[in-house]
Amino acid sequence: MATALIEALDARGRQVAVIAQSAGPLAIDEPGKDSYEHAAAGARDVVVVSGRRWARVHLNDRPAPPSAAALGPLVQGADVVLALGFDEDAAPRLTVASGDEGGTGVGLRVLADDGRTPAFHLDKPEAIADLIERLSEESS
Repeated sequence: MATALIEALDARGRQVAVIAQSAGPLAIDEPGKDSYEHAAAGARDVVVVSGRRWARVHLNDRPAPPSAAALGPLVQGADVVLALGFDEDAAPRLTVASGDEGGTGVGLRVLADDGRTPAFHLDKPEAIADLIERLSEESS
């Protein structure tokens, strides 16, 4: 669902960024790669750069991951930031919920935690993009 939503927002000219929380270890750097070896040797930050992309691997002081709000300043030039996998309160927020509410046959639905809680089929990214744009306009 996230990929289709990103594509829908990108097609509208939006600059989209994603902050995603991983349940397990990151698969960015692997043993034998310089980035892994530098971090294992004690580097607090490792930044790997190529012609079109770059990645930063940062060692947290605590084992708990930082909040989406704390990571937000790392994202530059985006007018839509999707924070995936974060359970903290943030507004506006969309939640993917399971269940067949009202016998609609919808196994999953997207809920906006803005008091109106509209439900969408996950195969309708354009409708979800419309909601994100509306919430974005209302919050600015």
